[in-house]
Amino acid sequence: MATSFLRREEVQRRLGVGRTKLVSMVESGEFPKPIKVSGGVLAWPDTDVQGFIDSRIAAERG
Repeated sequence: MATSFLRREEVQRRLGVGRTKLVSMVESGEFPKPIKVSGGVLAWPDTDVQGFIDSRIAAERG
């Protein structure tokens, strides 16, 4: 399966957090840093975002 890139707004929607919280999570190392894609645009690989979500679910459910 091909990896796609997600822009900040989509990452925020998937995580259910605002911009400030997302920035805080990235700065603290809790969430992966974005990468530069075409034209210097920052985005996250969808696999990084889904991996984070899956790990959170696993941690909550034991």
